Amino acid sequence: MINTKPSVSVLTSTYNRPDSLGTAIRSLLNQDFRDFEHLIINDGGADISGITAGFNDTRIRHVNNAHSGKAAALNFALKQSRGRYITYLDDDDIIYPNHLSLLFEALQNNPAAQAAYTNSYVVYQRYINHKWLEVYRAVEIDLSVDYSMLYWQNYVYHNNIMHSRKIVDEVGYYDEQLQVLIDWDFIRRLAHKTPLVHVSEVTSDYFRRVGKLTSKTSIYYKQPKLFEETRNRILTKLPKPVKQPAKVSPAPVESRIRESFPKLKNNSNILLFRSASLAVFKNAYHLLAKRYPDCHLDVLGQPDVADTLRDLPGINQVLIYENGFFHPAHLPGELLKELVDKNYQMGVLVFNDSEGSGYRNVVGFAKVLTLPALFALNSGQELLSL
Repeated sequence: MINTKPSVSVLTSTYNRPDSLGTAIRSLLNQDFRDFEHLIINDGGADISGITAGFNDTRIRHVNNAHSGKAAALNFALKQSRGRYITYLDDDDIIYPNHLSLLFEALQNNPAAQAAYTNSYVVYQRYINHKWLEVYRAVEIDLSVDYSMLYWQNYVYHNNIMHSRKIVDEVGYYDEQLQVLIDWDFIRRLAHKTPLVHVSEVTSDYFRRVGKLTSKTSIYYKQPKLFEETRNRILTKLPKPVKQPAKVSPAPVESRIRESFPKLKNNSNILLFRSASLAVFKNAYHLLAKRYPDCHLDVLGQPDVADTLRDLPGINQVLIYENGFFHPAHLPGELLKELVDKNYQMGVLVFNDSEGSGYRNVVGFAKVLTLPALFALNSGQELLSL
């Protein structure tokens, strides 16, 4: 008897995104790896039968369910799937032709691991002339991660992971009680049970539409209570990772700024990103002003602290940034042009997160502004060279 079960099941939960769904499906059918099935769960949205039928591919199956949320839709798909391995495709993203083959090969070559993941371009879009157009893209995460990292926050995009079917029996299904952070909750449970193989290649586009409240970061700023309640609930599910041996106390931050930061010519422009409490930022600012007395220090910060920032001695310019988090795709065009024209020689992010994770979004600025040097200082006085 011929075994008709596919090697890989690709799961999609969709809700009222008919235009982007067709593009996502097309990217899957263009894979160089052919042994897969595609399960699409229509989570109570508009009819998609015309879209799926139009591809005329027997590997595609779609089911219409009552609206119950992404977690419930994915759980239904998991139970209906037949593949040895499971992966995911969001209805508004795309994967490259080598996506499945690279993940499948990684798992075949690493039998001790039950999950693998690749990298993704984060593609930012703005609504211009009645169309969503790309304005910026970057590989924002390219890290080999483990449970000790994923315990605290997510570094793996949902589309980029593939895992074995049998690992679901150990980690459980998606938590249907969660409204947000659903992917992180599941991925950290995977990491608790199995090593994750990192394939350091970009195999997908993860789209973010500027102004839409779809990312974790947007939820953090727009619904902070929901974000914190959900995060705290997730953190209680699993034991904290074993602590690493205590690090030797670093040298005072002033000496490390003096020794590690580059020498700059007089009148060079330095851009500081303020993403910390005023006390933390003021301390870092005074140390930098002392290190670079003949340079121009500008600060990019939020309007609620603009007056306080302007009162800092020796400050050159305070640039107001009203969006929730630092990223060039979210800046008004005129402000971004002003930053580019300043020809900054160095950028310094000052942030609160003592775990060193808050610097990620500002890395995009280094590429857009072509900063020769970019550093980060956090409230724990750790110095990061980015």
